[in-house]
Amino acid sequence: MSTLLTISDLKVAVESPNDGWHEAISNVSLHIDRGETVGLVGESGCGKSLTALSILGLLPHPGVRQRAGRIWFDGKEIDCASDADFRSLRGKRIGYIPQNPMSALNP
Repeated sequence: MSTLLTISDLKVAVESPNDGWHEAISNVSLHIDRGETVGLVGESGCGKSLTALSILGLLPHPGVRQRAGRIWFDGKEIDCASDADFRSLRGKRIGYIPQNPMSALNP
C-alpha cells in the first residue's frame, strides 16, 4: 500500500497568560496507508483534537502553535502549506469529526 498520511515528531505548544508556553503534544508520530481507517482515542485532554487540528492546519491562533515536526499528506508536506492549499484538502480529501458532532453540526 502507499502512504497517505505521515506525522513525524509533532510538537504543539499552548500559551498560558501567566506562565508562557507549555508543550501540549510531544513527539507524536504516525503513519497511515491508503485504505486504512484510523480513529484517535485517549483520555480527555490527551491531545487528540490538537493532533487532528494540526493535520488540518486549524490550530486556534495565537495561543496554540505547532513548534516542531512534519506532516505529509499524499506525499506533500502540508504543515507549512498555504491557506489555499489547505482549503483544497479540507472536506474533499481529509476531514474532521468533532467529539460531539450532533451539537457541532446543529444549525
